[in-house]
Amino acid sequence: MRLFGVLWLVLLMSVVGCGQLHLRGKVLEGPEAKILIVDGDDPRLEERGVGFYGMDLTIDKQKIEERKLGHFEADSKGEFDCVIDYPLAKMLILDLTIDGRKEGYVPLMENVLVPSNSRRLLIYVKPGKDFDVHTDDIIGETLRMVPKKHRPAVGDR
Repeated sequence: MRLFGVLWLVLLMSVVGCGQLHLRGKVLEGPEAKILIVDGDDPRLEERGVGFYGMDLTIDKQKIEERKLGHFEADSKGEFDCVIDYPLAKMLILDLTIDGRKEGYVPLMENVLVPSNSRRLLIYVKPGKDFDVHTDDIIGETLRMVPKKHRPAVGDR
C-alpha cells in the first residue's frame, strides 16, 4: 500500500510538473516600455534585440512572502532563459516583478503573471536616460543639476 502511494505521488508530480519553470523571451527596443506575453512562435521573437539587458526578478513583490529569484541578463541577441525554481511553480499562478535596466534605456519595472513554458515574454524598453544612475563624481553630478545661469564663473571667489 505504501509503495502504491509513493508511485501515485511520483506519477502526479510528473503529470502536473511541479518544480522548474523556464521564463523565456526577448528584449526589444520600442517607443514605450512594456511587457507582452506571446506565443513561442511569435515573429517578433526573431527581431533584433537589445543585448545584455539586466533584470532582477521577484515573485510576489507586493506581498509578505516576497521571494527574490536573482539577477539575470539577456545574451548579446537580447534573448533570455531564466529558470524559476519555485515549489509548485507550474501549478500556481505567480505574480512576477521584473526590474530591468541598461545604460541608455529608461528603467523598467513591470508586474506580469508568469507564463507557461510554451509562452514567451517580449520586453520592450524605451531609449533614454536611466534617471537613477549614481556616480562617484559628486561635484560633476551637482554641477549638472544646477542651471548654467546660477553656476559661478571660473575664477570667482
